[in-house]
Amino acid sequence: MNKKIWGTVIFIGVFVFIIGIVGLLTPLGAEKWNFIFENLIWLPFEIGLVVFVLDRLMKKNNELLERKREFNDYYEVAEDRVIELLKQFKVQTIMLYKNKQLGQDESTINDEFENIHENLNEYINKKTIEEGYKMPVFDKTNPLSTNHVLKISHITLAGEKGEIIIREIRDHYSLFIKYMPKNVFSKMDDILKLLETSILFSQNQYLKIGRDVIVSKFERTELIEHELESLTHLFKKWFQEFFELVNKLETEIKKGKSTK
Repeated sequence: MNKKIWGTVIFIGVFVFIIGIVGLLTPLGAEKWNFIFENLIWLPFEIGLVVFVLDRLMKKNNELLERKREFNDYYEVAEDRVIELLKQFKVQTIMLYKNKQLGQDESTINDEFENIHENLNEYINKKTIEEGYKMPVFDKTNPLSTNHVLKISHITLAGEKGEIIIREIRDHYSLFIKYMPKNVFSKMDDILKLLETSILFSQNQYLKIGRDVIVSKFERTELIEHELESLTHLFKKWFQEFFELVNKLETEIKKGKSTK
């Protein structure tokens, strides 16, 4: 409700209130009229309360309709892409934390993502960080051989996965940002900021230098106890925050779908 309407309501309310006061305090008629004048005194407050409540309800309803319109526009053009983006968030993280390749089955991906959250200490600890992963290396002279492996650190993989997820988010922005509801954009941007500010995942050149130093020490087996503890803490803390943000974004998408 705009200020002009509120001004009119207040003016009429004050006018009726004054009539009630004057009528009650001056002998304008028999005592039987006092009941009417008393009601005139309280009437502006009662009307004001009703108008205020109706105004709040109308405003809330209009906001809901606007959110519904925004989401319908967004989901109409981006349904497949946003579902695939959420899936990529999880798949890339699972590959990092469990070194596990997955298919496209959504239920399996969700279960694996939840499994990391429930058993984070099993997948990320000083021992797993120190050992890294052993990746098979293709030997073109003997394609069937499995003897050639490359030791790779979690932080190397984190940089690679961070680059993929950040690129996917920015590509999504470039295509759909004009359709994105504010709540969806805000939650997706929280994920982007979490990636961009972490030494583990950021593509910032200065943070990448710091990451390269750690990778170099890993490759020379020179990571000391304190550094292993610090990396373990960073990986655990990041995943816990990432898990929460992805779930919030997913909930927002589901909430928007339910209003269609």
